[in-house]
Amino acid sequence: MGLPMEYYCIFVKGGGEEKFKAKAQEKISAAGLNGQFYFFSEEAWDKKAKFKNKVVRPAFPGYVFLKIDHLVPEIVFLVRKIDGFIRFLPTTQDIHKIEGAASEELIRFIETGERHLMSKAVYEKGSKVRIISGDIKTFEAYITHWDPKHQKVRVQLPNQCISWTFELSYDIVMEKLL
Repeated sequence: MGLPMEYYCIFVKGGGEEKFKAKAQEKISAAGLNGQFYFFSEEAWDKKAKFKNKVVRPAFPGYVFLKIDHLVPEIVFLVRKIDGFIRFLPTTQDIHKIEGAASEELIRFIETGERHLMSKAVYEKGSKVRIISGDIKTFEAYITHWDPKHQKVRVQLPNQCISWTFELSYDIVMEKLL
């Protein structure tokens, strides 16, 4: 059995995540280095349309994730030179790997694929959201804001060095019955 993988988060220019991911993968492969980059997208309701329309949008706007055996300086150097790079998190001078619950959730996202379909969720207001169907079934995070009009919930997934807050679109939300 090999060593456990390490996961890192890279902040990139919004709207350029897919292009950055492809270029980063190309650069490290050409250099003979190992690593896999991920950019997650999701189905969502278009909040600007007159009629209900499903669209595909970034699940974590501005973020690309790196899965690697061990982060070496050569990879940091190559990635920093790619157009759209802003920084590793929390800073490029002090890069922290994603660990704990955040790492487990990221692995779950990776296992279900980079594009996620609309999900059904159970929520306990002021507590946690739990996905009960869809690609990210069993995902849990703390609710920071619920927007029933646009069918979105803003959630926070705490990490030792990074506190992730992001929005999830949903198809149906049910209040947990006690």
